[in-house]
Amino acid sequence: MKDDVMFAIVLLLSLTFACMLRNMSIGRVHLSTAAGISFTVACTQIWYLLPPCVLVLLVLRARSLARMHGTVCGVIAFGYLAIARQLELSGLTNALLLLLTLKLVALGFDSADSAAPIRYSTLQRLQYICCFYGLFTGPFYSITHWQLAMSTEQPAVSQLRSAGLLVIYTLCAASVWLCVAIFVP
Repeated sequence: MKDDVMFAIVLLLSLTFACMLRNMSIGRVHLSTAAGISFTVACTQIWYLLPPCVLVLLVLRARSLARMHGTVCGVIAFGYLAIARQLELSGLTNALLLLLTLKLVALGFDSADSAAPIRYSTLQRLQYICCFYGLFTGPFYSITHWQLAMSTEQPAVSQLRSAGLLVIYTLCAASVWLCVAIFVP
């Protein structure tokens, strides 16, 4: 039940924060990265998430492996995931590790497929890995699409309409969660 409560809290905070972040035009990358790191530190066993990130970032710095970045990053991410699945991780840590595996493999294949293997700086890759989007909310982006989404101006949306929809979605999600928690043991 503890994990269910944590998932519900993270869901409510994620919806609220995503709505606010969507309407920002300046500093979205830095703020979404800071939010991703803050949520991760507050809600998970972060020390289980660090090793694959550090290893993949080190591999991506090796220019001699540029053609094999996708394969090497895939082996690191999925290999670590297989080992971590044997540990007793909290539900949220496990969920984030699964999403992080997708991001790390996507980074490797994006680097291997690009003509210039050092197209993104280590800081940009770290921002992509830690970004709030893709860890706590959807959708999943490759680093190329993520950078485009972060730099593109969001369409103007009425604040009142966004807030109203957020309240409706939150109430629906909370109702479904409560029904499942009560009626499904």
